[in-house]
Amino acid sequence: MQQETRKINFAEQKTPPMMTYMLITLTMVIYCMGAAARTDSWFAQNAFQAQKVFEYAKAMNFSEICTMVSYSNFMTMNMWSLVGAMYFLWVFGTSVESRLGANRFIFILFAGLTLPWVILAFDAMLNSPWHFVPYEAPDKPFLYYFGPNLLICTMMGAYAVLTPPKKVDLSGGMPRPKGEIFKKKKATPVQDRFGLNPWVFVSAFCVLSAGEHTAMLAIYKTFDCFTLFSALGAVGTGFLIANALLQSAVETFKDGPLKMEALKRYHELVDLDVSQEDAIKGTARAMGLPKEQIRDWVAKNKGRLRIS
Repeated sequence: MQQETRKINFAEQKTPPMMTYMLITLTMVIYCMGAAARTDSWFAQNAFQAQKVFEYAKAMNFSEICTMVSYSNFMTMNMWSLVGAMYFLWVFGTSVESRLGANRFIFILFAGLTLPWVILAFDAMLNSPWHFVPYEAPDKPFLYYFGPNLLICTMMGAYAVLTPPKKVDLSGGMPRPKGEIFKKKKATPVQDRFGLNPWVFVSAFCVLSAGEHTAMLAIYKTFDCFTLFSALGAVGTGFLIANALLQSAVETFKDGPLKMEALKRYHELVDLDVSQEDAIKGTARAMGLPKEQIRDWVAKNKGRLRIS
């Protein structure tokens, strides 16, 4: 007999995605600073420019590079860019953080805030010939790049790995249990409630980013939000990090259904503010297993993603 194949779904954390909310707030604050300046020179002074980066690197002036990258990650040119950035930070950020938890999500953030800009600097200085991309011109070393697009691309790469497939409710035609008069209402996610597939959000962000990339260079001439190679690198970075975390979850999945059920019960008790020791005792009592066995499984699973 063939072994039954099962899909892995990730359990969402019970804590609110505070780090994503902080990113959205920071984006609003930096936008207000740029709006208060009311001049393009403020953007040119603080935005990322490959030529400047290499000059600062030669002079060992790494503090200026860090300041430039920090501003560039959250600067937005106008209200429309701000609204789009905040929305997709919320869409991808809350989904990824709720499944990874803040302690793992920080790896996605650190990679998204740094590595794509390194790729962009070398892409601009080496002047890779992307002739099929609008406005990928030879003056890339002197263009000013800014915006949360690269950070969002990194989150989007992780989102593609961590977002569970759309669930199908097969209980609609089943008879209700005895004693149940009214049909129970089940809370459904927004994307399931309105029939939206996760790839709809990915496609929408790609269309918005491509339009913003074209509009900035067509209107402002000297400003841009990313290059094609840096955007692809950001997506790949998020995808690889999330995939590495997925592999740790798969190891738990391979250990068997009994261990998975025990871990699931343990985490459910911990989420109810039960102490770890009491959660271990409660799980052992409910499943008829030794406490030492539950404690050993919990210790070996520490740091891995939770599976629902």
